[in-house]
Amino acid sequence: MSTATTATTIEAAMRLLHEPGEVFEVRILNTARAGTVSGYFDDPAAAAQAAAKWDGKAPGVYVTLNPVNPALMARAKNRLREWAKTTTSNPDITRRRWILIDIDFRRPTGISATDEEVQAAGRTARKIKAYLEKERGWPGGAVVHSGNGVHLLYRIDLPADSDLVHQVLVALASRFDDVDAQGSALVDTGVHVDTTVGNAARIAKVPGTWACKGDNLPERPHRQSKVVEWPDDMQAVDAAALALAAVLAGEGDAREQGAAGTGGNGSGPFDVEVWMQRNGLTVRKHKTDGAGDLWELEACPFNPEHDKGEAFVSRTPGGALLAGCHHNSCTWHWGDLHDKYEPGYREKQIEWERGRDAALAKAAHTYSDDRSAPHIIPVDEHGEPLVDESAHRRKPDCYGLTPLDWPALLRDGVPEVEYIREPYLPKLARIWVWGQTGSMKSLWCEHEAASLSREGVRVSYFAEENPIGEELRRLSKLQPDPAYFRLFHRSGMDLLDEKWVNALLAATKGDAIIFLDSWTDLWSGDENDNRAVQQFDASVLKPLQAQGVTPVVIHHLGHRYMFSDRGGATAGRGASSLGQKADVTLEFKSAGDDLFTIVYGKCRIGGLHQPQRSFKVEDTDGGRLQIAECEALEDRTVAELAEKAAQAVLTAPRGYLTTNELRVAVGGGRAHQTAAWGVLEDDERVCIGAEKVQAIDGKWRDAKVWRPAAYLGARLGLEGLLDDDGDASD
Repeated sequence: MSTATTATTIEAAMRLLHEPGEVFEVRILNTARAGTVSGYFDDPAAAAQAAAKWDGKAPGVYVTLNPVNPALMARAKNRLREWAKTTTSNPDITRRRWILIDIDFRRPTGISATDEEVQAAGRTARKIKAYLEKERGWPGGAVVHSGNGVHLLYRIDLPADSDLVHQVLVALASRFDDVDAQGSALVDTGVHVDTTVGNAARIAKVPGTWACKGDNLPERPHRQSKVVEWPDDMQAVDAAALALAAVLAGEGDAREQGAAGTGGNGSGPFDVEVWMQRNGLTVRKHKTDGAGDLWELEACPFNPEHDKGEAFVSRTPGGALLAGCHHNSCTWHWGDLHDKYEPGYREKQIEWERGRDAALAKAAHTYSDDRSAPHIIPVDEHGEPLVDESAHRRKPDCYGLTPLDWPALLRDGVPEVEYIREPYLPKLARIWVWGQTGSMKSLWCEHEAASLSREGVRVSYFAEENPIGEELRRLSKLQPDPAYFRLFHRSGMDLLDEKWVNALLAATKGDAIIFLDSWTDLWSGDENDNRAVQQFDASVLKPLQAQGVTPVVIHHLGHRYMFSDRGGATAGRGASSLGQKADVTLEFKSAGDDLFTIVYGKCRIGGLHQPQRSFKVEDTDGGRLQIAECEALEDRTVAELAEKAAQAVLTAPRGYLTTNELRVAVGGGRAHQTAAWGVLEDDERVCIGAEKVQAIDGKWRDAKVWRPAAYLGARLGLEGLLDDDGDASD
């Protein structure tokens, strides 16, 4: 297809997606020689012409779906800019106009889909479309073949900061992800609904452009995306219908409807309210919100003395059931509660569990819950973790080795490293943060987490050290977005236990980044044992990476060996494997007065490797705590010494100071003094020269002499009044 024909197709798509006059961004990621290419347009024709020049030369050409703040046109107006460092974030979106339902077959990243995988995605997309339009009454939506899967697009009209889109996606994933009911059996489809595309600033492939992930192979070809179906008069889905879909989509989950015995009494879907009434559990309060249902119990079923609302049962929009008691002495969860009132209930559900276990051989399911309490494991109604317990240790179906195409990399360049936040948080890197107590490492991590949440990035923070009062004080200052930031406080989690690992993977599915604060509070293994450390990396960090989560682990200083260039009490603690397994290491050093420095100790994935930088913790006028880069402590020390030296020279009794005399006058270390002399040489108030001066022993010797600049000016003026013989001129 010619560039002109492609531009015409792209322009038509742009006009379908955006109203006249709306501003939108066109973005091309991972180009070989221009990094990220980005530009802002209010002219679909200009956007199409610019995008067509890049079509087929990068993995994909993308566009923001929702309208962008017109002020961003100043970055690159109706043109594309190479090596763009700043692109659209959630606060830049003025209104939500689209909900994107992205359906793909699960496959390794960086490769195109097979024809069979595309067809499987298409089948699931048709089921979702029929469910939304025929059962939930949504107006007709658009169908777009993305090249590797299917995009369903529905018109909406919501505030930019609404989380309703994400709730709908989670609910649809709970109902349609991976499995399909056929009779009483569950069949693995391999297809999933992407729950990460619900942010306001989401970009999508431009219909009419080519999807070019990986090599163009016969079995995994590059394909042109295209509009398959677009209603002539597309109506917006009203907010009430969206909210209803978010709540109800999980209730007809194929994992429940297609299996026998899920109701606890042997028939029908499980109704937890009916179950509680039947077993005499008195509810004191029932709350329903975007996080699902919460029933506070009059008394703890395992300890009646806990009768102030500590005990609860909750159900997420995806159908996951949680139960527990906030009292520290209670450690029970939903499975324990179910077994208390229905001993042997599992025997009634053997047939259901067989079908479920077969389907979960490859599937990993999600849940969503904003609550944080001790001893809570996310489980289904049968007390099982909502995650594939063996997914992270499953061996491949076949083995093979493919050599690196290094000539192509030399020719085209290494793909650009993607970042969650430059320069310290590369996407999908295993990041280890370490420093002494008081070095601001935890505060910095929480600051980054809060800041990312305000940009629409999903974050989970696991805080084990600080009391809840301190955490709440920090959060009141950091002001994270509750829709995207979840705090798990003193959860009792031990990542040496496989069940806790499964709970962590289930809880963080869909997150972009998580923070584990601190490592030894969340893992009871031997930090000095290389084998144990390697096992932690293999069983926890790598599975998190595999499901698209960037893990940040916070650790303390102590013994040496973690990093080769450190020693003693200022070194990272633990076995040498920690340094070997980390992709990025960040060392924090306190500089006093709310100042600290970050040393970028290691970056094994390439990208930006920053020198040591200094930061200051400060309050803004709006009451929000912020961390801003400031002058390095080293630079400040040198500047202070240089000024002290200048004052010493200007007030010297003899009108000058030698370098040795200057060293005595200002003090400080030799390295700082040497740097200060370099600053002093550029000081207009001071001049420097070589003169004969009388030493303490009375002898005259050549020495470097520092004098006030006024002395040199006076001397030059005097010399102008003398002739060559030293006599006064006329």
